[in-house]
Amino acid sequence: MNDIKTMGSPDHLSARGSWWQRWSRVIKLASIALILALILGSDMLADLQRNSTRDLLFAGLAMQPFMLGAIVVASYRHAVLVRTPPVPLRFALVAIVLSGGLNVVMPGRIAELVRATYLRDRVGVRLSDALAAVVVERLHDLLMVSTIGLLGLGALTLGVAPTIVAIPVLAVLGLLLAPALLPRAAGYFSRVGGHAGDFAAQFCRHLAMQTRLISNLRVAALTVLNWTLFFCASRVFFELQPFRDIEHSQVAVVFAATCFAGAIPGLPAGLGAFQAATVLVLGGFGFEFKEALAIGIVLHASQLAICVVMLPILVTLNRTGVGQLVADAATLIARLRQQRSAEQTDQASRD
Repeated sequence: MNDIKTMGSPDHLSARGSWWQRWSRVIKLASIALILALILGSDMLADLQRNSTRDLLFAGLAMQPFMLGAIVVASYRHAVLVRTPPVPLRFALVAIVLSGGLNVVMPGRIAELVRATYLRDRVGVRLSDALAAVVVERLHDLLMVSTIGLLGLGALTLGVAPTIVAIPVLAVLGLLLAPALLPRAAGYFSRVGGHAGDFAAQFCRHLAMQTRLISNLRVAALTVLNWTLFFCASRVFFELQPFRDIEHSQVAVVFAATCFAGAIPGLPAGLGAFQAATVLVLGGFGFEFKEALAIGIVLHASQLAICVVMLPILVTLNRTGVGQLVADAATLIARLRQQRSAEQTDQASRD
């Protein structure tokens, strides 16, 4: 019993948090070194050297101004969504780049959580509000990427897969129904109470606020600009790649296919799925396998380049907030254990 109480004491929790802060930088640097070792020891660089050319690498470099613009616009959109008034752009920009860079090494889109923990740690944004902002972003992103894919398919053929049509329809329905349904859900979770109930209620309230018509229109405009810059980056890349000419509509289909493949929860940054989608689609457009694979590798690396290059610097110089989240989780677990122990003791005394 005394051991359980000691675990939940402020001194014990403070010591645990201090230990994490002392070793967090060492862990970060060791992780970065491990990632670099894995990349250098893999076959990716060898495949890239065998199948790419100087022109292909130049195409990846030429798309970087558009990628930088897309990242800045995405950061401003996130700043608008997480809080009113918006958080300073520099903090949102760091959060987006951290998330994008860590997504390369963390599977299942777990890196999205870093946005929330970083902004909570630096500017006091509530965790529930930051996660609600991510949900709104994903709904708008689904709608925009699906639209680009549909435009590309429409230019190629009259036959459109029902699944592709269903994705933007579901995204629109989610954006339209959220303001009406989420307040009711928030009321339900408020009645449930407790830490989980309060978190879920605040999450639903913020999500409902950010999906109102005026908010949707502003976010939609930023989403259109963001994905337009992202698509232009891909268009520049395919315009400069040395293998063969490709039409705008074909680029749109490749772009949509790789975006959906890369978003599938699985390997970090959609590695493998992105290249598979590129090979599959470009193969239908007459590219040889080795050409399509080289394009898939270089295009993917070029899209991630800014975030990956900046990640070691930002992780070393900034607190991501993950350590505080771990400490908070440990505190909550200890308190729950202490509460349960007290209830068991009270029940035993009654018996």
